[in-house]
Amino acid sequence: MLTALTDVATFLATETERPVGVVDMPDAATVPYAIVYPVDDVLSGPPLWDPFADTEFTFQVTSVGERWDQARWMADRVRRVLLDRVNGEFFDDPGLVGNALVINRDFVDAGGVIEGDSVVSIPERFLFHLTPS
Repeated sequence: MLTALTDVATFLATETERPVGVVDMPDAATVPYAIVYPVDDVLSGPPLWDPFADTEFTFQVTSVGERWDQARWMADRVRRVLLDRVNGEFFDDPGLVGNALVINRDFVDAGGVIEGDSVVSIPERFLFHLTPS
């Protein structure tokens, strides 16, 4: 599971050009940034080594800023990177989540804006449907 989270965080950091951490603040935590969290302890479905097995991977991305507009800007970029189509097609990057192809992506839930003492965060959940590559 940690490998899949790390893969998503690396992909997001590259595509958003912003720091992204796994379960904790990124090392270079300049705002805005994002943090990727597991939602389930394991991937659901049969093992990925099964040549006909599809599985699901649910995770949360929390976008963080010092102000509401920074957190919203980061959340918008995260959604665009994870959900947009490229040339009318979903991306199928075999390196995004281990050795699996992402065959479908869903936006599951938005947790709303959470205001803390010095940061504003926006948690959002995503579901990737995977198939072995």
